[in-house]
Amino acid sequence: MVLRAQAGDAEAFRVIFEAHLAPVRRFCRDLLRDPAAADEAAQETFVRANGRLGSLREPALLSSWLLGIARLVTLEQRRRGLWLVPLSWLGARRAGDQEAAEEPADDGDTAATPEQALLGKEAERALEGALATLSVDRRAALLLRLDHGLGYPEIGAALGWPLSKVKNELSARAVLAADPPRRASARAERQRDDRPREEEDDDGSRDASDAPAARKATLAVMGPVRLRLSLQSGRVSVSATGKQEVDATVSGGGGVRLSLSGDRVEVRLSGAGRHRDGRLRLEVPKGTAVELETLSADVEVEGTGAEVRVHTLSGDVRVSGCAAATLETVSGDLEVEGATGPVRVHTVSGEAEVSQEGPGQSQLEFESTSGDLRWSGACGQGCRLDAQTLSGNLRLALAPQSGFELSFSTRSGEVHDRFGLTARTTKRGRRHGLEAKAAEGEGRIECDTFSGDLELARTGK
Repeated sequence: MVLRAQAGDAEAFRVIFEAHLAPVRRFCRDLLRDPAAADEAAQETFVRANGRLGSLREPALLSSWLLGIARLVTLEQRRRGLWLVPLSWLGARRAGDQEAAEEPADDGDTAATPEQALLGKEAERALEGALATLSVDRRAALLLRLDHGLGYPEIGAALGWPLSKVKNELSARAVLAADPPRRASARAERQRDDRPREEEDDDGSRDASDAPAARKATLAVMGPVRLRLSLQSGRVSVSATGKQEVDATVSGGGGVRLSLSGDRVEVRLSGAGRHRDGRLRLEVPKGTAVELETLSADVEVEGTGAEVRVHTLSGDVRVSGCAAATLETVSGDLEVEGATGPVRVHTVSGEAEVSQEGPGQSQLEFESTSGDLRWSGACGQGCRLDAQTLSGNLRLALAPQSGFELSFSTRSGEVHDRFGLTARTTKRGRRHGLEAKAAEGEGRIECDTFSGDLELARTGK
C-alpha cells in the first residue's frame, strides 16, 4: 500500500489515512492534552506525510514514521502557541463530549459494563496524571511504547534518538510501567474512545425509536432545530421543508437513528465503516442550522435559510439558500450559492465558488494555499471581502452598481482588471499591488497573494 501511495495512488493514501488516523490522533491528544488541537495536529500530520511519502524508505516503519511527524507537529504547535487548519470533523472527542461521530457496526461488538467503564476511566485518569508530570519528549517515548506498542528501534526512528537514549528514557520511567492491569485498562478505554459508539439516553434526550437503527427515521420537533451529523464518506443531502419533523433516509447500507436533546438533533449512523458508497437524505424544518463533519463524503445543503457549517477533508460541498456558511476543507471543492449572510471558506487546495445575494452587504473571508476563488455579488455599504492565498487565483465578479475600495498586494501575481477601475500601483519592499476605488467606495475589498493573480470583472460578463 505504501509503494502504491508513493507512486501517486490517491486511493492507497486514503487507505493509509483511514488505517492510521485513530492512533495518530490519540498520540497528538496525549501530547497536547487538547482534543480540538489534536484534531488539527492530526490533519497537519497527514498533509505533511502526503508530501513527504517518497522519503519513507522502509514501508514497514510507516506507523513510527507517521507518529514521528505527529510529534514534530505538536512541538511546533506548542512553540508557536497557535493551531493549524481545524479538523474537528475527524471525530475525536472534545472535552466533556461523550458522544461519537457514528454508531458502531452491528457486528456483535459488546460494550463495556458500567463497572468496567468506570475502572477504565479511573485508570486513564491516573495514567494521564502521571504523563502530565513528564517532559514532552519523555511522554512521547512512553506513549509510543505503552500505547502504540512500538519496539525500541521504532521509537528511536520516530523520535530521532539513538537506541541507548530510548532505553535510558524508558528505564527511568519503570515505575509507570509496573502496573500492567491498570495500563491495559487505560489503553482499552482510550482505544474505545476512538471507536464510534452510541450515546446513553440518561440526560433527558429521546430517540426516535428504541428499535435498532433502520433505513428510515422520523422525529417530530417544535420548529427549527440544530442538526448535527458526523460520518466518513458517501453522500449527504439536507433540504428544508414546511413540516415540523426531521426525516432521514439511508440507501446503500447501514441504518440511521435520530435523537433530540433541547433544540439539537443528532443523526447517528450504524455500520460506521460501511457507509462508503451510501447516501443519506435529510429533510428538516425551514430555519434549521446544520453542522456536518466528514472525511470524504460529498455534501449538499439546500434552502435551510439558516447557518451551515461543514468540515471535510476531501469531500465536495454545495450549499444554497443559507443565511451564513462556514466551510473548511483540505482538497474538496466548495460552492456557496445565494448566501444572505457572512461566508467563511478555508481550503488548502480545493476550489471555491461563492455567490452572495443582497443589496451589497456581502461578508466573505477566504483563505487557501493553492485553491482558487470565484466570487460574484454586489459590494456596497457594509460589504467586506477578505481573500488571502499563496498560489491560488482570485476572480471577483462584481455587480455594476458596486461601490468599494480595493487593496491588492502580491509578490509575483498579476492583476487583470475588466471592471474598469481607476487604480494606482503600490510597492512595498518585494511586494507590489494596487489600490482603487469604485463609485463612493462604501465597501471594502482586501486581497493578498504570493503568486496568485487577481481578476476583476462585472457580473454577467
